[in-house]
Amino acid sequence: MRTDTTSEASAIFAANRARGAVAFDVHLLEGVTRRRHLHESGSLRVRFPSPEAEGLSAVLVNTAGGVAGGDRFDIEIATGEGSRLAVTTAAAEKVYRAQGPAAQLNIALTGDHPVRPGAGVAADRYRSCRERFAAALRNRGVRPLRDG
Repeated sequence: MRTDTTSEASAIFAANRARGAVAFDVHLLEGVTRRRHLHESGSLRVRFPSPEAEGLSAVLVNTAGGVAGGDRFDIEIATGEGSRLAVTTAAAEKVYRAQGPAAQLNIALTGDHPVRPGAGVAADRYRSCRERFAAALRNRGVRPLRDG
């Protein structure tokens, strides 16, 4: 009897996990970076505030309110040659400790030219922030599926 209750609770837990995906690409058009294709699903969204003179900003928004065990978010970003893109979040993302499956954050960055994460930030500061963020995620049971 206990097994039935545990299975039912597991099914309810799995059904309540956040899922979201964002995929887009940008390219250079007449000297200005513009968005070309965009796909959003689930609780993950991206917004593009007014374009800057030299590039484009993408703001990721997780409408689920945080990341907890069992959640899955997929982000795919492609940049065309000569384009400039800054990607950020709308707010600091809350990561919750949870028993059970780990959250999955899959991020793929590709480009027709070298993709330089943190190009607008001093490289050592970027690495330091990234390392602290990765350590905080590991401490909360979130494991990356791939790095880079």
